[in-house]
Amino acid sequence: AIELDLERLPFELVPERTVLTARVAADAVTRVDFAVRPEYGIAGRMTDSAGNRLQGVRVELLDMQGNAIKSALTDQFGLYRIDGLPAGTYRLSAAASSRPDPSMPSPEREIEIVDDFLFGQDVQLPQP
Repeated sequence: AIELDLERLPFELVPERTVLTARVAADAVTRVDFAVRPEYGIAGRMTDSAGNRLQGVRVELLDMQGNAIKSALTDQFGLYRIDGLPAGTYRLSAAASSRPDPSMPSPEREIEIVDDFLFGQDVQLPQP
C-alpha cells in the first residue's frame, strides 16, 4: 500500500483517496497516480450599515440557480469562513432566518472563485 503524505500536499488540493495498493515487480517501474481536485474557500465579515459586527448570522453560499451550497455562522467578531469550494461563480447572502429584520432583503454579493482562496468577502446588512 502507498499512502499520500497530506502534510506535503498543497492545502487547496484534496485527494479522492489517500491510500492506493500497487503491485510492484522486480526490475520494473510502477507508476501510482493519486487523483486530486482543487478546493478553495471564502472568508469575510458581516456588519450592519453602521459598521457593527453581527454575531450568529448564517451566511449562505448559493449557486447561480439559487440552490444553497454551503453556509456558516458568523462568530463574535462578525467573521465567517466557508471551505471546500470548487472553482465557480456563487452568490453570497445572509439567511432570512438569521437577519436582524427577516422582512428586509439581504444584499447579495456575486463572487467568482478561479484558483485561490478569497478573503474580504464582506456583506453589509441594512439596519432594521
